[in-house]
Order: sequence, then structure tokens, then C-alpha cells
Amino acid sequence: MKTSNYLMLALLALGLSGAACNKSPAVKVEHTAMPTGPVDLRLKWPLHQHALQSFDMKLTLNMTVPGLPQPMKEDMAMGQDMALTVTRELDGGKREVEMEYLKMKVSASMAGKQMMEFDSSKKAAKDADPATAAIRKLVGAKIQFILDASNRVESVQGVEALQGRLREILKGDQSGTLKSLMGPDALKQMVDHAASLPAKPVKPGDSWPVQREYPLGQLGTLVLDFTNTLTGWEKLHDRWCAKIGVEGTIKSKATDPADAEVNGMSIKVSDGTCSGETWFDIDLGMFVESTLNNDLKMAITVPASRPGAKKTDAPQTQTISGDMHQTVEFKFSLQ
Repeated sequence: MKTSNYLMLALLALGLSGAACNKSPAVKVEHTAMPTGPVDLRLKWPLHQHALQSFDMKLTLNMTVPGLPQPMKEDMAMGQDMALTVTRELDGGKREVEMEYLKMKVSASMAGKQMMEFDSSKKAAKDADPATAAIRKLVGAKIQFILDASNRVESVQGVEALQGRLREILKGDQSGTLKSLMGPDALKQMVDHAASLPAKPVKPGDSWPVQREYPLGQLGTLVLDFTNTLTGWEKLHDRWCAKIGVEGTIKSKATDPADAEVNGMSIKVSDGTCSGETWFDIDLGMFVESTLNNDLKMAITVPASRPGAKKTDAPQTQTISGDMHQTVEFKFSLQ
């Protein structure tokens, strides 16, 4: 698999972690007692709030490739640090939140052989390929999110500059998948945490639905449907948090029948499940920790070369099937 495809898989895996959120700001907060009744879980983004979000993901994919006697095992690990800062307040209760890429690590192996190893904190005379060079260029990139009065993302700024850092590998992205995963609709999920909260006060035992969608270019859309349930109150970092159970499904859909196959390539995600837990600090008004487990099946149809084939011949394809297991953890520190 090309290293640019590893980058796409890593970004897709980041999307699958969409139920998790960012961490504690270094602001002074009141310490409340354990709630005894329903609580209105609401985000708080005070001016100049500064937070560090650390993300760690491990992924195992067992692929069945036509013509090979045994399945191939692929392992990937990804780490990512981002800074989130409320830079200014705007009219109408709006505010701007700036996200900066601080650090990235990606490693991948296939059948026990190391295929990719990258750590942005380590200097290199020259990166091995365009994909790792592009990942390095992401470090220092900044995106601005405009939040409305209810803390939902209204718009995203700086996307063109971000995609410019990936220009070399985006050139070969015929389906537009990578560009979509680094586009405004996908990026906004990183700070649109209000979408994961209930619309009314809740007490232990209450549940509410959450849906997230990640565009995959002409290949369609990745759809995550969750049910969040407040299972109880638990102390983390010496403050009371809402402990929320996450259960859901993961699938793909084509936005249009004509988009189901692009240049002989299509991706179908099925039998996807997500389970885990996340904690929301009621004093800070922030999600502070999350652990998730995702399992799904993938069917990837790609063009198949055929020696001696003519341009007028019907295109040939082959389908690679795979079972994916992913674990996601978010660890955080005050800034």
C-alpha cells in the first residue's frame, strides 16, 4: 500500500474517533458537589482559554486479497497533539477558536514488515516520500473555527492554506477523498463538541442520539450513529464529571449512485460498531477524557491490471476485503 494511502487511512481513523473531545483549560473553576438531580451539560469556551488535546490510536486491519493464499495483517499507530485557543469574542455571542497542529506520529507495518515510520518531533535531512513530507508540513498549521452562540461550528477558515501543505499528495487523489477529509465539513467535527451533548438537562439513565458524517469525496460519506447514555457521576481530576457510555454503528453511503465507483474504485463500510466511554467535566464545561473501540468490515474495489488488455476492453476490478479493529484514547494536560 502506498504511503499516501496510509495517510488517508490515518485521517479516516481520526474521523472514527469523532465521539471524543478536547481537554481542560487552565482557568479557575468552582468545585461543585455531586449532582443530585438533572444537569444541563453545556460547553464553556471562555476568552483566552487554552487547551492541549492529545490523541492516540491503534488500528489492526486483516485484509483478504484475491490471489494471495492467506490474509495480510496491517498494523497502524497514530499520535497527534493539537492546541485549542479561544482567540476572540464576536458579536451575537459568537467566538473564534483557533486550532494548531503541534505534533504528529504515524507508524505502519504490513505482514510484520515496517512500511512507514514518522515522528514530527524528530528532525530528518529528507523525508522518505511525499506523504511523510506532507505530514511534517501539517505541524504549525492553524485553522480558525467560528462558533455560534450555542457553541456549534458556524464556519471554518484557513482550509485552503492547510490543503496547500498537502498539495503534493492531493495531486494523486483522484476520488477527492483526502481533500474531503481535510475539508471544512470534516475538520469542523474536531471542535463541534456541542453536537455530542443532550438538548435538555439529564440524569443518570437518560440517553440521547448523536450523528456525525465524514465526507469521502466522490466515494460517498462515512456515517456514525451513536446513542450516548449518562451512566452516572464520577470524579476525575478532583472534579465531578458526567460519565457517558457510547454505543453506535458505523457505515458508509454513496451520495449519488454515480459516485459509488470512481475510476474503478469504491469503498464500502459495513457491520461497523462503536463502544466506549467519555467524561464531561460539569465545572469546566468540557469533555476531558475518552476511550473508544471501533470494529467494522471494509470492501475496497480497485482497478486490476490485465496484461495485453486493450483500451476498448471493459475495465477489470478486484475487491479487497478487510476486518478493522481500532482503539482510541484521548489524554490531556492543562496549559
